Amino acid sequence: MEAEPLGPEVTVKAKEIEARPWEAGGARGRSPSEEGSLDRFAVTLGEMGRLWRSYQDRVLRCAGLSLVQWQVIHHLSRKREPLVQRRLALAIGVEEPVLVRVLDRLERAGLVERRPSQADRRAKTVHLTARAGPVLAAAEVELHEMREALLRDFAPEELERSARMFSTVADRLWELSAKSGSRVSAEKEPKSPRGDHR
Repeated sequence: MEAEPLGPEVTVKAKEIEARPWEAGGARGRSPSEEGSLDRFAVTLGEMGRLWRSYQDRVLRCAGLSLVQWQVIHHLSRKREPLVQRRLALAIGVEEPVLVRVLDRLERAGLVERRPSQADRRAKTVHLTARAGPVLAAAEVELHEMREALLRDFAPEELERSARMFSTVADRLWELSAKSGSRVSAEKEPKSPRGDHR
Protein backbone atom coordinates (compact mmCIF):
# COMPACT_ATOMS: atom_id res chain seq x y z
CA MET A 1 0.00 0.00 0.00
CA GLU A 2 1.45 3.31 -1.06
CA ALA A 3 2.03 5.78 1.72
CA GLU A 4 0.15 9.06 1.60
CA PRO A 5 2.25 12.11 0.75
CA LEU A 6 3.33 14.38 3.54
CA GLY A 7 1.18 17.41 4.17
CA PRO A 8 2.48 20.91 3.35
CA GLU A 9 3.05 21.77 7.00
CA VAL A 10 5.36 18.76 7.40
CA THR A 11 7.30 19.73 4.29
CA VAL A 12 7.71 23.29 5.56
CA LYS A 13 8.94 22.03 8.93
CA ALA A 14 11.45 19.73 7.24
CA LYS A 15 12.84 22.67 5.29
CA GLU A 16 13.10 24.70 8.49
CA ILE A 17 15.10 21.90 10.11
CA GLU A 18 17.41 21.74 7.10
CA ALA A 19 18.05 25.44 7.52
CA ARG A 20 18.64 25.04 11.27
CA PRO A 21 20.47 21.71 11.73
CA TRP A 22 20.95 22.23 15.47
CA GLU A 23 17.21 21.56 15.92
CA ALA A 24 17.56 18.11 14.37
CA GLY A 25 20.74 17.24 16.29
CA GLY A 26 24.16 16.40 15.01
CA ALA A 27 25.08 20.02 14.32
CA ARG A 28 28.52 19.45 15.86
CA GLY A 29 29.07 15.96 14.55
CA ARG A 30 28.31 14.29 17.87
CA SER A 31 28.85 10.58 18.30
CA PRO A 32 25.85 8.30 18.93
CA SER A 33 26.86 8.12 22.58
CA GLU A 34 27.00 11.90 22.85
CA GLU A 35 23.64 12.22 21.09
CA GLY A 36 22.17 9.74 23.57
CA SER A 37 23.48 11.78 26.50
CA LEU A 38 22.07 14.95 24.96
CA ASP A 39 18.64 13.37 24.50
CA ARG A 40 18.58 11.89 28.01
CA PHE A 41 19.54 15.22 29.54
CA ALA A 42 16.86 17.09 27.58
CA VAL A 43 14.12 14.60 28.47
CA THR A 44 15.16 14.42 32.12
CA LEU A 45 15.38 18.21 32.39
CA GLY A 46 11.86 18.59 31.00
CA GLU A 47 10.46 15.90 33.28
CA MET A 48 12.20 17.31 36.34
CA GLY A 49 10.92 20.81 35.53
CA ARG A 50 7.33 19.61 35.29
CA LEU A 51 7.56 17.59 38.51
CA TRP A 52 9.33 20.40 40.35
CA ARG A 53 6.70 22.96 39.39
CA SER A 54 3.84 20.59 40.24
CA TYR A 55 5.21 19.73 43.68
CA GLN A 56 6.20 23.34 44.32
CA ASP A 57 2.61 24.37 43.65
CA ARG A 58 1.37 21.82 46.21
CA VAL A 59 3.86 23.06 48.80
CA LEU A 60 3.01 26.71 48.22
CA ARG A 61 -0.69 26.06 48.72
CA CYS A 62 0.16 25.24 52.33
CA ALA A 63 1.13 28.92 52.59
CA GLY A 64 -2.07 30.01 50.83
CA LEU A 65 -0.53 30.73 47.43
CA SER A 66 -0.50 29.15 44.00
CA LEU A 67 2.76 28.80 42.10
CA VAL A 68 2.06 31.72 39.79
CA GLN A 69 0.93 33.92 42.69
CA TRP A 70 4.20 33.18 44.47
CA GLN A 71 6.14 33.90 41.28
CA VAL A 72 4.55 37.33 41.09
CA ILE A 73 5.26 38.44 44.66
CA HIS A 74 8.68 36.76 44.72
CA HIS A 75 9.72 38.52 41.51
CA LEU A 76 8.40 41.86 42.72
CA SER A 77 10.24 41.46 46.02
CA ARG A 78 13.55 41.26 44.14
CA LYS A 79 12.95 44.37 42.02
CA ARG A 80 13.72 47.85 43.26
CA GLU A 81 11.96 49.59 40.38
CA PRO A 82 8.24 49.16 39.65
CA LEU A 83 7.30 46.83 36.81
CA VAL A 84 4.49 47.36 34.36
CA GLN A 85 2.14 44.42 33.91
CA ARG A 86 3.47 43.47 30.48
CA ARG A 87 7.07 43.19 31.67
CA LEU A 88 6.00 41.26 34.75
CA ALA A 89 4.08 38.77 32.60
CA LEU A 90 7.15 38.27 30.42
CA ALA A 91 9.41 37.86 33.45
CA ILE A 92 7.37 35.05 35.01
CA GLY A 93 6.44 33.43 31.70
CA VAL A 94 2.66 33.85 31.52
CA GLU A 95 0.32 35.57 29.09
CA GLU A 96 -0.79 39.04 30.14
CA PRO A 97 -4.51 38.10 30.46
CA VAL A 98 -3.49 35.31 32.85
CA LEU A 99 -1.43 37.74 34.88
CA VAL A 100 -4.35 40.17 35.09
CA ARG A 101 -6.51 37.48 36.71
CA VAL A 102 -3.71 36.57 39.13
CA LEU A 103 -3.23 40.23 40.06
CA ASP A 104 -6.96 40.60 40.62
CA ARG A 105 -6.83 37.86 43.26
CA LEU A 106 -3.65 39.17 44.86
CA GLU A 107 -5.11 42.66 44.97
CA ARG A 108 -8.31 41.41 46.62
CA ALA A 109 -6.11 39.64 49.19
CA GLY A 110 -4.32 42.92 49.87
CA LEU A 111 -0.91 41.65 48.71
CA VAL A 112 -0.36 43.87 45.66
CA GLU A 113 -1.66 47.10 44.26
CA ARG A 114 -1.65 48.54 40.77
CA ARG A 115 -0.91 52.19 40.06
CA PRO A 116 -0.83 54.23 36.86
CA SER A 117 2.68 54.31 35.43
CA GLN A 118 4.43 57.65 35.67
CA ALA A 119 6.14 56.97 32.35
CA ASP A 120 2.98 55.86 30.51
CA ARG A 121 -0.41 56.66 31.97
CA ARG A 122 -1.99 53.93 29.84
CA ALA A 123 0.07 51.27 31.64
CA LYS A 124 -0.05 50.16 35.27
CA THR A 125 2.83 49.31 37.55
CA VAL A 126 2.53 46.55 40.15
CA HIS A 127 3.64 47.04 43.76
CA LEU A 128 3.78 44.82 46.83
CA THR A 129 1.94 45.90 49.95
CA ALA A 130 3.16 45.55 53.53
CA ARG A 131 0.97 42.45 53.92
CA ALA A 132 2.95 40.62 51.23
CA GLY A 133 6.11 40.36 53.34
CA PRO A 134 4.85 37.88 55.96
CA VAL A 135 3.07 35.81 53.29
CA LEU A 136 6.22 35.58 51.21
CA ALA A 137 8.27 34.68 54.29
CA ALA A 138 5.86 31.85 55.15
CA ALA A 139 6.06 30.56 51.59
CA GLU A 140 9.86 30.63 51.71
CA VAL A 141 9.84 28.47 54.84
CA GLU A 142 7.78 25.83 53.02
CA LEU A 143 9.98 26.03 49.92
CA HIS A 144 13.17 25.77 51.97
CA GLU A 145 11.98 22.51 53.49
CA MET A 146 11.15 21.19 50.03
CA ARG A 147 14.58 22.12 48.66
CA GLU A 148 16.33 20.57 51.64
CA ALA A 149 14.43 17.32 51.19
CA LEU A 150 15.17 17.10 47.46
CA LEU A 151 18.73 18.43 47.31
CA ARG A 152 20.20 17.38 50.66
CA ASP A 153 22.62 14.83 49.14
CA PHE A 154 24.27 17.26 46.72
CA ALA A 155 27.42 19.18 47.60
CA PRO A 156 27.35 23.00 47.25
CA GLU A 157 29.84 22.73 44.38
CA GLU A 158 27.50 20.41 42.48
CA LEU A 159 24.57 22.75 42.99
CA GLU A 160 26.60 25.76 41.85
CA ARG A 161 27.80 23.94 38.74
CA SER A 162 24.27 22.81 37.91
CA ALA A 163 22.88 26.30 38.54
CA ARG A 164 25.42 27.81 36.13
CA MET A 165 24.54 25.24 33.47
CA PHE A 166 20.78 25.76 33.87
CA SER A 167 21.32 29.53 33.82
CA THR A 168 23.19 29.25 30.53
CA VAL A 169 20.41 27.12 29.02
CA ALA A 170 17.82 29.61 30.27
CA ASP A 171 19.72 32.53 28.72
CA ARG A 172 19.83 30.73 25.39
CA LEU A 173 16.12 29.96 25.59
CA TRP A 174 15.36 33.63 26.28
CA GLU A 175 17.50 34.59 23.29
CA LEU A 176 15.78 32.08 20.99
CA SER A 177 12.34 33.09 22.28
CA ALA A 178 13.10 36.75 21.60
CA LYS A 179 14.26 35.96 18.07
CA SER A 180 11.26 33.76 17.28
CA GLY A 181 8.91 36.32 18.82
CA SER A 182 10.36 39.07 16.66
CA ARG A 183 10.08 36.85 13.60
CA VAL A 184 6.43 35.99 14.31
CA SER A 185 5.57 39.64 14.96
CA ALA A 186 7.21 40.69 11.72
CA GLU A 187 5.30 38.03 9.80
CA LYS A 188 1.87 38.33 11.43
CA GLU A 189 1.42 41.82 12.81
CA PRO A 190 -0.23 44.09 10.22
CA LYS A 191 1.20 47.54 9.78
CA SER A 192 -1.09 50.48 10.36
CA PRO A 193 -1.09 53.29 7.80
CA ARG A 194 0.92 55.46 10.17
CA GLY A 195 3.25 52.68 11.24
CA ASP A 196 1.93 52.89 14.80
CA HIS A 197 2.29 49.48 16.47
CA ARG A 198 0.54 49.18 19.81
